[in-house]
Amino acid sequence: MRSIAGQLEDMAALATIVIPQSMAYALLAGLPPVYGLYTSTVPVLVYAIFGSCRHMSIGTFALTSMLLGQAVTHYMSTHSHADSSIKADAYAHAALRLSLLTGLFQLTMGLLRVGRVTSLLMPDALISGFTTGAAFYIATSQVPNLFGFSVTRSNGPGGLLFTWMSILLNLGRTHLPTLLLGVSAMVAILLLGRLERWRLKRRTTIARAGLHEDTPLLDTPATMRSTGRFMHIPVPDVLLVIAGAILVTSLLHLDQRYAIAVVGDIPSGLPPFLVPHGLTNWSEIQPLLWPAFMIACIGYVLTISIAKTFSTKFAYSVSEDRELIAIGLSSICGAFFSCYLSCGSLTRSVVLSGANPKTKVAGAISAVTVLLTLGLFTRLFHSLPLTVLAAVIVLACRSLISQLAAARRLWTHDRSAWRIWTATFLAVLFLDVQLGAAVGIGAVLLERGISRLRG
Repeated sequence: MRSIAGQLEDMAALATIVIPQSMAYALLAGLPPVYGLYTSTVPVLVYAIFGSCRHMSIGTFALTSMLLGQAVTHYMSTHSHADSSIKADAYAHAALRLSLLTGLFQLTMGLLRVGRVTSLLMPDALISGFTTGAAFYIATSQVPNLFGFSVTRSNGPGGLLFTWMSILLNLGRTHLPTLLLGVSAMVAILLLGRLERWRLKRRTTIARAGLHEDTPLLDTPATMRSTGRFMHIPVPDVLLVIAGAILVTSLLHLDQRYAIAVVGDIPSGLPPFLVPHGLTNWSEIQPLLWPAFMIACIGYVLTISIAKTFSTKFAYSVSEDRELIAIGLSSICGAFFSCYLSCGSLTRSVVLSGANPKTKVAGAISAVTVLLTLGLFTRLFHSLPLTVLAAVIVLACRSLISQLAAARRLWTHDRSAWRIWTATFLAVLFLDVQLGAAVGIGAVLLERGISRLRG
């Protein structure tokens, strides 16, 4: 069993990841950062009650945040509002309405016990191709924030290409102070990440020398120093860079002197209870049904793949249908507390698994951390530059884009899976995210049909 000190290390690492990721991913959903913080509270607590995976970290996720943002943006394009404040409020309620519908789809599928069927329709090859293609949309959506100008985003077939054309045509409008700050943040995060890897490597070397893992943990600091047994506090790279950016912006008044866009005021206090508008109006519901269903399926497959990974590693069982019910209830309950749809996060779950918790209470601790932040520290984020959050998102896409290597492995070992991966990836990239998912499912059905014909 790991020491209490070791478990505290991993819980501290999780706390430093949740807050900056939550704020950054809310931007992908087209919502103010505070909605990301809200989403890391109520849904996490609900999952702790109903979920079956004790290593799961529920909350905001880049892919589902982007899918929600795209769907609501398309919906809002057909529901114009002249007043910007009314439009912002309508957008938020549409996002919460879509989150509620997504949760209802997941809850219904869980009660009908179709979790296994959903997993079969969306195998690993489809999800890998889909997430790799979607990573380009995620990174593209943050280029304007990183470069300090606005562009017209195109939806539908070829939308990504048209958006990049708009970006290239507007490069002359780049706001250099914004770009410089964003690039500096990216470099700082990468350097701190390299420092953390060096520290871990050094710690491993000490352990192999018999000065760490083979030595009992004693209570006195002197004994700990003599044996080399120090608590390893991970470098909170993203949180440190965000804190530094806030400090520099506040001291030098970068938002006023150089017109660098900042987060601004973040409401303090617990997530407010509200009922999303338009729940009884079919015209407000019908346009969101298809994207809600697609996001429900994708969010579930992503979540159950994480759950199965850790349940296998730590030798316990998870229920596919119970996971559907748990994440469905998380999104349903969260929608009434200003939380948008939630999903499992692999990055945060990996950190949580380091503590090897025996119950799901450990995951709920991150929700308590965010609640304390909402109650006491929201004023500290007023001067956080949006370009720094954009840098966090762009760097987060590296792990998704790195899955391009999966295509080569599939070509060598499984041509059928390679065809599914390629069809999904190209459809997402050149058509549209939702159309790409539909093409991927079609490719799965086609491959299985061909396989049965071949006998």
